Amino acid sequence: MDWQKIAQDLKKNYSKKGERRLKDMEKDYFNQEEVNRILKNNNPIIYKTYTKDFDKDFFITLTVIKKGNVGKECYMTKGHIHQIPSKEYYILTRGKGVVLMEDKENSKVISLKKNKKIKVPENYAHRTINNGDETLEFLSIYKKNAGHDYSVKFRKRVLKNCISSI
Repeated sequence: MDWQKIAQDLKKNYSKKGERRLKDMEKDYFNQEEVNRILKNNNPIIYKTYTKDFDKDFFITLTVIKKGNVGKECYMTKGHIHQIPSKEYYILTRGKGVVLMEDKENSKVISLKKNKKIKVPENYAHRTINNGDETLEFLSIYKKNAGHDYSVKFRKRVLKNCISSI
């Protein structure tokens, strides 16, 4: 498949568009002083999403994470776990990033590689982090009935040039 073409098409032909700003994610970042400092003057867009049907059972979403950080912590998606256990597949189309996956006992960080599919296993919370020097774009493919629970509290953080536990 031509994932680049699919990603570019999704920016124009989507059924649902979303965006998350820092205010939407302020509790997801560790350094609350830095969050408050930024929010005094600005409420930057962290990422945008473009979603449509992939087939009768799956959605496909293009997520575009801006380059940036809050303190030393890289811009990232809010992160979620599926309400109905379901695998999800990610394909990097632009930039550099990692996927943080956690279950009750384990945490792992997987580097995204351009045009290579990675699988997020069932029952793993996951978030994607832009740890590069440009905008990050990736596709995700997931079951329509999976649902999203965004109340996950992640144990690990991805900082510029390192990973940290809290």
